[in-house]
Amino acid sequence: VKTGIQGMGDLRGHSLNLGSKDSGEREVGLTITQFAGYVENVDYVETNYTPEQLLSLPAHKMPDAIFVISSVPSYLAEELVRERHYDLMEIPFPESLALRHGWAADARILSYAYNLNPPVPPKNIQTVSVNVHLVANTLVDPAAIEKLLEVLYSPSVANQIRQPIDPARIAVSSGYPISRGMTAYLTRNDSIITLQTWNKLTGMFGLFMSFSGMAIVIVKWFGGARRVY
Repeated sequence: VKTGIQGMGDLRGHSLNLGSKDSGEREVGLTITQFAGYVENVDYVETNYTPEQLLSLPAHKMPDAIFVISSVPSYLAEELVRERHYDLMEIPFPESLALRHGWAADARILSYAYNLNPPVPPKNIQTVSVNVHLVANTLVDPAAIEKLLEVLYSPSVANQIRQPIDPARIAVSSGYPISRGMTAYLTRNDSIITLQTWNKLTGMFGLFMSFSGMAIVIVKWFGGARRVY
């Protein structure tokens, strides 16, 4: 945001760039602004510049606020802070937003992430994190999905994007049914004989031994009945 805009309550009457019209970034931005009580193109003026267009605009045409979805640090945010003297604004309600939207989560941007002097941001700030969901067609081979997940959650990918990837978050609900490939990935290290399977086997073994004992008694009884003295 430009200097003078301190928080979500200060966006009214300003221009806000939400990205291109057909982008998921715009959909997320609209959801956040609506949650904050703003009406699209009534309480603020929407612009739809791409990152490339923003960086080529003259200073007097730059929007007052720019909504960006990116991993941290964001190249666009860094350029806006260092070259265009923008500040980072806190979005203080990620956890409340997450109660209504499964893609939303709580996140932090650390102090000094984008500039040291002056510090931007000057302190750790809250923001909305966007959960990314991998959606596959029902016809996709489950083995291919399992292999893809193995690659995505490998240390090499985390090193490439310089972001930790928490495997525990794989079970965050997306609203779609869980793929057989995902189930195979989650159980890939499980023992073939689980506790449930072992209990079934021991039960079957006990039943088998009971019937075997009865069979032996019956055979002996009939065998004894045929004896002639």
